[in-house]
Amino acid sequence: MALTRHVSRWRLCRLPEASTSSEISVNALPSTFEPVAKVAASTPPVSLRYLNEFVGKLHCASALLEHGLFPDAKEITESMAMFNAVRRYIEPRNKGTSQETNGKHDGIVVVGDGNTPRTGAMFAFRMRGWTSYSVDPAMEDGTSERSKGWTDVSNLVVMRNKIEDVRITLRRAIVVLVHAHVTLEQALSAVQAEQICGVVTLPCCNWYGQQELLFGRGPDLVYDDFSVLSDHREIRLWVGDEPGSNVDTAHADLSLASSVMKGCVCKEYIAFGDENGFGASFDKDVDTKNLVDDLRKKHDGVLDFISDTLAELVLDVSLLSREKYMAEEQTIGNCLPSAVVSKLRSDSHVLVFGWHPRRLAVRLLLRDGYTNVYTVSLADELSFTIDDNGKRGIKTLKLQLQKCTSKLTMKSGSAHDGEEETVQLHLCGYLTLQSSFALSRADNCCDKEEEEEPVIVSFVSTGAPVPPLACVFDAGFIFRGFRGRAKKTAMFFRHLCRTFDQLVTVCSHATANRMQSPSLVCFTPRKQWRKKKFLAHPDLNYNVLSSTTKEQTQGTSIYVYCCVQRQIIPASE
Repeated sequence: MALTRHVSRWRLCRLPEASTSSEISVNALPSTFEPVAKVAASTPPVSLRYLNEFVGKLHCASALLEHGLFPDAKEITESMAMFNAVRRYIEPRNKGTSQETNGKHDGIVVVGDGNTPRTGAMFAFRMRGWTSYSVDPAMEDGTSERSKGWTDVSNLVVMRNKIEDVRITLRRAIVVLVHAHVTLEQALSAVQAEQICGVVTLPCCNWYGQQELLFGRGPDLVYDDFSVLSDHREIRLWVGDEPGSNVDTAHADLSLASSVMKGCVCKEYIAFGDENGFGASFDKDVDTKNLVDDLRKKHDGVLDFISDTLAELVLDVSLLSREKYMAEEQTIGNCLPSAVVSKLRSDSHVLVFGWHPRRLAVRLLLRDGYTNVYTVSLADELSFTIDDNGKRGIKTLKLQLQKCTSKLTMKSGSAHDGEEETVQLHLCGYLTLQSSFALSRADNCCDKEEEEEPVIVSFVSTGAPVPPLACVFDAGFIFRGFRGRAKKTAMFFRHLCRTFDQLVTVCSHATANRMQSPSLVCFTPRKQWRKKKFLAHPDLNYNVLSSTTKEQTQGTSIYVYCCVQRQIIPASE
């Protein structure tokens, strides 16, 4: 299959039932490479072992944090995992001794370390006698206060450059690649060493297939480290740089039996059509299921955005105390009605996408006299299928369209407790969203270009009249969904707006009055959304009217963007 080079061809495995051992030794595999393991029925739980070690035992943790090297916990676990692999399998026996030959010393070369030398610093602090080289073209250039502090870390050399453009001369070398976007050969070509002790890679994106072989040699060990807080947790390692190398591998028991490898599960190679002449096919149904799951995760599209954000709001209900809810209602409630009333008539049929798990925007609109307020919720989980002979992926999302009404009920059944406002939801029908995308683009998640993601929206009524939707009111939903999300491009933003437009048009009645009313109203703290590459982009065909209000308690600016579809005048013949 042409697409397999962009996904891992190793799968989690366990020993046959006849065996009593809990781990698999790669050295014990038969020479014919017939599989001696079966795909595990379930995935092991994610472990917090590295975070616990970092917080409770690692003496250099405070220094690493002080230098601002790690932006989040995920990056900490990735660096800890790479150090763990080197410590367990690759670090030579005579560790801790600094030896030089003809001016050459021992070094760790970290390729693709990011904008901070996080993994390089981890090795510099923890491997005595070794100099750590952190190489990345996106590395901070040394002018910031944070980067100036890195000069105080002994045995750390920071290089703001591509690995292909540097040359590092060493006596003994260990090469580490953390989500690096280069081949193994490119990384090794920069290192001139008398001895390569080993290579460790933590591949991601479309580099799974390009980091399979080291000069034609497969990895000595492949495993998933479930202490890494990322979907990309597969670690591959080579002891020495070639078969029969002069590295002493007697100490390197290539199994996962050691206590330092808890949470790690060995993986077995699965051949697709027996490519490259090594490996044997597993059950095709298992292959297909795992491949489909990998491809589904790699494509983060509009439907994923809507599904994830709606699911997140459901989870947040239990986390929001009544005190916080009342405080936020008072804050937002002071500015939302005045910001919206001038934009939407009270008889408009408004579909609300809110950020608040207790439907605050819906409550406020109903309270302000709006009688046709709607919302959506997940009807089914997002589904994924492969079509067109494996060339395209199809995602389908089914939403419930519900009309909202308010009702006052007595708190705790007693008149002394006062009345409580509740939102009642009445099912109108189902909105089905279906997107189609090329799987080659889904594999290449680091590609700067984005394919247009066609989304088709349909509506099926439950028997009630089709609601004549006129507008989508984004009450912070898009802003909430983008928080902590990797994909935040202007093009993706426009894909999302076009999908919202389709939710309106699939239910609306084509009237001249609709052309004069807004089809989208955004309520957000994002000032830049009024720029040309966002809401004012020609592709959206919006006439954008903006206004600003402030939260009274915090003084934060809230921007209201009223987007009216421009009327398209047919060209005269």
